[in-house]
Amino acid sequence: MDPTALVVLTTLGAEEDARRLVTALVRERVVACGTILSGARSIYRWEGELSEETEVVVLLKTDGFTHRGWSLAAGGLFGVGMLTKPTFAAYVPCSV
Repeated sequence: MDPTALVVLTTLGAEEDARRLVTALVRERVVACGTILSGARSIYRWEGELSEETEVVVLLKTDGFTHRGWSLAAGGLFGVGMLTKPTFAAYVPCSV
């Protein structure tokens, strides 16, 4: 079977945390590369209130995100709350 290229997306609160996460995942050969995009702004509704925060977006490139990779990323060391493998489509409606 041919390997599948994956881009895994997550956000962290600080650039240093993102750098540590990407470094660990590349060192352990869980991902081939990680891109850190600082200065992202997230606007969202939380508990009925509009909120806004600065976040660091991390794109992880791999041919398969293993259980070991999820464990490293989501473990106590980094506290990553969510990792997603985006599905791209021409149009995806957004619910509000």
